[in-house]
Amino acid sequence: MKKYEGPKEFADLNWTVWRQRIRPWYTQWYPAVKGHKNLKLEHCKEFSLARRLSPFRLKRDGNDPEALATKCVLATYKNTIWYDQDGVKLVQYFPSLLTRRSPAILAELLTLIQAYPPKCPGTSEARHSQHEEWRKQFPSDTPVGVLRLTIHHQCGHKYDDPSTSEDLLAGPGKYVAQSLNFLRSEAIMEMSEFLSIVFAGVDPPKWRAYRDVYNEVASHPNFSILNIWNPNKLQAFVGHYILINMLTTLHCDTNDLEDGWAVMIVLGVFKGGELVLPDLGISLPYRPGDVVFLRSKALYHFIKKFKGIERYVIVLSTPASVFKWAEARMKNMNREAN
Repeated sequence: MKKYEGPKEFADLNWTVWRQRIRPWYTQWYPAVKGHKNLKLEHCKEFSLARRLSPFRLKRDGNDPEALATKCVLATYKNTIWYDQDGVKLVQYFPSLLTRRSPAILAELLTLIQAYPPKCPGTSEARHSQHEEWRKQFPSDTPVGVLRLTIHHQCGHKYDDPSTSEDLLAGPGKYVAQSLNFLRSEAIMEMSEFLSIVFAGVDPPKWRAYRDVYNEVASHPNFSILNIWNPNKLQAFVGHYILINMLTTLHCDTNDLEDGWAVMIVLGVFKGGELVLPDLGISLPYRPGDVVFLRSKALYHFIKKFKGIERYVIVLSTPASVFKWAEARMKNMNREAN
């Protein structure tokens, strides 16, 4: 048995998994090495994650997205990490990370959308406030909407056990079958596991927290289905949120952890649609095959208008309420064990 020599976050993993799959990402991206030929480092001297979180500020008054976008500089198309003034990682941008895998992922996505038409989002959500107006610009047969394949708490029931979303297991049987086929397809399972491994290199402590929560949720009898598309026990996010030809306006992802991460994968054929991060004064090219790791609740963001009828974004995340529920279960089990 070879001795493990890596960080504590990966100590329980198989030696080969660490050595061959996670270590290359860890050594390249965390901590980032200055002067790396394939990596650009940016420091945002005007932003502090700690100050944003204590106390957490969610309101942003009087800001027009169009005006904000003109003040943001388009980032170069290069692997880039943005840190705050205290050296805390805020964003990591991977251009073309999934370009090779994109055709297989897109094929599964199109099969799902064809069989399971996306739903209109709730217009009460700030990010979708312009949905009806935006929808009118597309031909009537163009799919525009969202699919939420996740485990979450129903609105107003945050103290109860979570449940599967309607789009995942609680809807009509023919749609449930399509959702399950999508999540357990080879392309989507490989994508989800691969991005979890990348996440381990982006932020090992947070990866460990997310992975522990995932495994805790999967251990509950109501959610054992998670194990079907996580055979190697390496995935980290319980939710796949699919945005089909959607425009999102200025918002924070209020259901995510305050200092948590979301992973955003963009696919399709379109022009425009840059991802704007006004807190940092930047916008990302956000082209098909790109992946962005983002502090999704702490940082305001939106996308610029795009042209085309084939723009898809898959967002991987775990709701904060599920996090708290799973952590409470783990604490109770530890107390009972002691």
